[in-house]
Amino acid sequence: MSEEKRKINMGAVVILIISAVVFIPFGGSAVFDAFFNSNKVSFGKINGKEIVYEPGSELFNAAANLSKQYEKDYGWDTNDNRIHRRILSNAYFEAIRSRIYSDAVADSGYEVPEEAVDKALVKYFSPEGKFLKAAYEQQSEGEIKSLRENFEKQLTFTRYSDDLFASEGNLYGVKSSAKEIDFIASLAQEKHSFETAAFDTSVCPDEVAVSYLKDKADDFTKYSLLAVTMDKKKDAEEVLQSVKNGDMEFDTAVTEKSQKYYTGDDGSLNSSYEYQINAMFEESADAESVKALAVDGISDVLVTKLGYTFFKCTAAPVKADLKSEETAKVVKDYIKNNESSLIEKHYLAKADEFVSEASVHGFDAACKKFSIEKTEIPAFAINYRSSSLINSTASTAPLSSIGRDKDLLEKVFSLKVKEVSTPFVTGNNVVVAICTGIQNDEANTVGLDAKVSNTDYYTATSAVSSYVDDEAFAKGYAKAFPNRNQD
Repeated sequence: MSEEKRKINMGAVVILIISAVVFIPFGGSAVFDAFFNSNKVSFGKINGKEIVYEPGSELFNAAANLSKQYEKDYGWDTNDNRIHRRILSNAYFEAIRSRIYSDAVADSGYEVPEEAVDKALVKYFSPEGKFLKAAYEQQSEGEIKSLRENFEKQLTFTRYSDDLFASEGNLYGVKSSAKEIDFIASLAQEKHSFETAAFDTSVCPDEVAVSYLKDKADDFTKYSLLAVTMDKKKDAEEVLQSVKNGDMEFDTAVTEKSQKYYTGDDGSLNSSYEYQINAMFEESADAESVKALAVDGISDVLVTKLGYTFFKCTAAPVKADLKSEETAKVVKDYIKNNESSLIEKHYLAKADEFVSEASVHGFDAACKKFSIEKTEIPAFAINYRSSSLINSTASTAPLSSIGRDKDLLEKVFSLKVKEVSTPFVTGNNVVVAICTGIQNDEANTVGLDAKVSNTDYYTATSAVSSYVDDEAFAKGYAKAFPNRNQD
């Protein structure tokens, strides 16, 4: 290969813009013959036309180019099953995008001018700004034809992209009116500041735990049990019989036979409270028979949710006592994981008391009485879902997440200065807020035009995702690569 032709091949990926992922320049796909199979497989349809995986198709070319990119830029092993599937998934998206763009241009009646293809071809053979005539003349007629076809596809693709998204010289792309820019800028003008008092619902208070334990004390009775679990009932019964006959010690059954799904290495249950034991069984009668075991008693083989298990009682059960730190922690953790509404209800009641105190003695006095550290929230504007177009958002906890909640935004922004809110829940907090000020800043339009254009671009690009058929891709991938791990 001549030096000029080598330069052309090295510069191809740089020169082919936007559609480079989908349209491979001449000779590019041969490198990946060992990586991709050559079967013709359908990955579904877009606009009534199949997306086919076969040599030369948009999907095949996109996969080959992405594979080359990942190997070169990231050093990834493209034969790894996970990366292989990721390449095909990304290529599938690019093929869909190419089809949508190309069909839209075709529907408009636009045809790529020959002069545009000529200019692209000249640029292709000018990797360093100088036309390499010798390299061009070394190409066969078929190679030049293939290049021209690829450039025609690329220019169709970029025609759509330029019309919708380009902004060079303000000739192309979605236009933003001055009134639109001014309107968006005005959304960040009015800002409200607040002070908040927050009750942390990630912490279960003692009062809630005590109250819960009064009604559910039996659930937290602790049992001392050993267990042997096996996958087959027949095997478990044989081991149990050996233990009962004295041919095998229970400890030996634990160490040599048990799968230990429910136990540690010594055979002791990892979860030994009553509610945890109940959860091991489909049949409540089986759970009751285990809990009724006398000290040194051994149960029959019972069906547990994980295998077949027999148990041995090593000590009498211990009733729950909240004075025990271990029991208190278990009860509180259980409430947090399973009955969190009780904590929320408790703090909502506390917050109501806080509001009453604040309305009489002031916000600061209420914080002092309830031992709550007040948080000052800097002024911010209404910015639902934290749009990048509005250069203002709540960033200070506990209000940092209310931008995702329209009702909460309306609630706090409806407050007048020095007005205290009713309690509300956001994140892991029950919150009371007071509005400390309302300000109107000067509208700032600097850089907003570019932000609007970028938002239009990403919105339109992400819209392609609605055409992606995950089920069709999964079926196509499984058929094209039946020996690949689908995990």
